[in-house]
Amino acid sequence: MHLISQEIRKELMDKSDHIKPGIGAMITEKTSDVSRWEYASDEYFTFLPYYHEIYKFKKGRILKGIAESERFTKRMIHSFGFDKSDQLIIMQYPQKNRGATSSSTVIRESLTGS
Repeated sequence: MHLISQEIRKELMDKSDHIKPGIGAMITEKTSDVSRWEYASDEYFTFLPYYHEIYKFKKGRILKGIAESERFTKRMIHSFGFDKSDQLIIMQYPQKNRGATSSSTVIRESLTGS
């Protein structure tokens, strides 16, 4: 059993090494497609309709006066990128206890392109 789990782990690590460069490129591509950024103190926009209402989660507060260049320098700024058609395409969150690093969620288009 242990041998099988080692094989599975090795296979997953090999695949992740192949995928990692593509993830960075995807984030860069989506970030360049952003036409408008919104900022909040916590999660505010989601790609799931009524997410906060259904699960009874509190929304963050919209933050005004945040420049795009300072969104990773201040603590707890959640960034939401919208394209020209006003659709949410990327969400970036600060990593807890990690300083100026962030975690990104890229919203992928459906297979039909809509």
